[in-house]
Amino acid sequence: MSNKITYLIGAGASANAIPVVEKFNDSVLNFIEIIKNYKIEYSRYGSFNASIHFTKGQLRDIFVEDSKSIIDKISSGHTTVDNYARMLYLTKEYPELRKLKSLLQFYLLWKQFEIPYDKRYDLFLASIFNLGKYTNELTLPGSIQIISWNYDIQFEIAANNYYKVDLISYIQDSLNSSSIINSLKKANQNELFSITRLNGNCIGWYKEEIPQTYNIQLNIYKNNKTLLIEDMLAYYHWLGIMQNEQKAGIDYAWENNDHARKIREIASSKAEKTEVLVIIGYSFPTFNRSIDRALISKMKNLKKVYIQTMKPSISEVTNRFESLANINNNKRNTDGMIEDVEVKTIEMFTGTEEFYIPFEYIGE
Repeated sequence: MSNKITYLIGAGASANAIPVVEKFNDSVLNFIEIIKNYKIEYSRYGSFNASIHFTKGQLRDIFVEDSKSIIDKISSGHTTVDNYARMLYLTKEYPELRKLKSLLQFYLLWKQFEIPYDKRYDLFLASIFNLGKYTNELTLPGSIQIISWNYDIQFEIAANNYYKVDLISYIQDSLNSSSIINSLKKANQNELFSITRLNGNCIGWYKEEIPQTYNIQLNIYKNNKTLLIEDMLAYYHWLGIMQNEQKAGIDYAWENNDHARKIREIASSKAEKTEVLVIIGYSFPTFNRSIDRALISKMKNLKKVYIQTMKPSISEVTNRFESLANINNNKRNTDGMIEDVEVKTIEMFTGTEEFYIPFEYIGE
């Protein structure tokens, strides 16, 4: 078997499908305008009755007003959406934070069905998928595991090309995908291919210890934007406005609820197995650094690190990683950890280069 390879990925890995932070506000404003001009056609509601006291036009107008207010506040007084979310958390403005998270879910789902997914995910999966020797079913290598800071479902959308069932919950199970949404599933199966999302994702909610996933059939939403909009407007009202126990399945690095702690425990367990670390499109932002440092400190068997990012930022990202990892001149100073750690950089010039697959991966 290949060395245990962990991918640590950030927003840059999905940049061809989802705008990066510098373009976020303008992109969301364009999205809000689309929803504002959306004409009510269907009489159906979502698959639950959270919105029975409102017409669909009223739900649309509430969403547009709330979302414009949020983007105005981010634009006028904050550097990024994460900065604004952090302020809401610190000042305990929880109702506004609920709205922000619900807006993010709606926006991210729309973007991922509005345009084709980032095709690098498809190429990556095509490179590591195999057919079982005896069952002739799709298999994934146990030597590879993904730890992601992204909320998106790019892996699931790309995997939809390979699985005959397009129900999102089926694809998540097939990819052994753990997040705040389904963190109780398959948590200890470290020998399997897995995707662990540290910040949750855009396709569900949770209530105490009961995670739920939106009943999404990918091809239906790809081909029926009206259904997507109407379902998400209802979900926005249910999760963003109604003060119930259900919460949108996004949590930030500074939050410390039961689900967030659980997923970090899962990620730490997986980090312990790491021999080769591949970092793609991730810049180690300040808000995430305590968790990043804790994860890297668990990598007792780490031998080699590959950092793949855009050429202008390669030096800065490398310096940030080495500082977090306490590496100096390719030596790791942390007691008990392997000393010789080789750091290699993989420069991207266009942002469309395929995800790097190290030579340590020999195929399975």
